[in-house]
Amino acid sequence: MFFQVHRPDLDEGVVSSIHRSEIFYMSADQRRVAEEMILDVDASGHWPGKTVTKISPRGVFVEDGLERQNYLQSFPNVFKPPFPRQDDRAAVSTA
Repeated sequence: MFFQVHRPDLDEGVVSSIHRSEIFYMSADQRRVAEEMILDVDASGHWPGKTVTKISPRGVFVEDGLERQNYLQSFPNVFKPPFPRQDDRAAVSTA
């Protein structure tokens, strides 16, 4: 899912640091899985550029305000992810 809702090939110079692609891990196993997933994403050729997603150890998590939670559900017409969301697929299949 992570690589289906944003462009992992766009770096901070394009999307800004607050929209960068980054995975935070809590264990060596999580880091390994993230590294393998990035290799798979790059090998797929789906995105035009190489994945620039950073992999970093987890730090202190600060939850954003309620107005910024569930953004895609709150503002469904503002942003269309590059792949259909589950509810979008249902709407297409019943049309």
